[in-house]
Amino acid sequence: MLKGLCEAYRAFNKPEYLELALKNASFMVSKLIDNDRINRIYQSETKVAFLDDYANVVEGFIALYEVTFDEQWLEHAIGLTDTAIRHYYDKASGVFFLLPMTTNSLLPANQRSWMGLSRRQTP
Repeated sequence: MLKGLCEAYRAFNKPEYLELALKNASFMVSKLIDNDRINRIYQSETKVAFLDDYANVVEGFIALYEVTFDEQWLEHAIGLTDTAIRHYYDKASGVFFLLPMTTNSLLPANQRSWMGLSRRQTP
């Protein structure tokens, strides 16, 4: 949504699109992001997000920077990117996982990988 609003503002030069983008980003920063961790569900006690949540929010913050040149949006993008790498990337296998590495999941690790890119053991 955020990236789309920024692109719409750039394409159509309608200030209301930029205003909406800024409100959207501010809401995310104040209500959905805490210590560079995203909570994908507003007001949920369970703070969890998927890797693609991080990718989409980072992409939106970069797009917002590109139309405002306000460096706070780049700072948020960098913090979220670092968090995603820290919690979703497995250095041993070189794979990003859809869920954080610390998540207790019923799925085995090789099935939690992003786009099925994990190295599967051959029988």
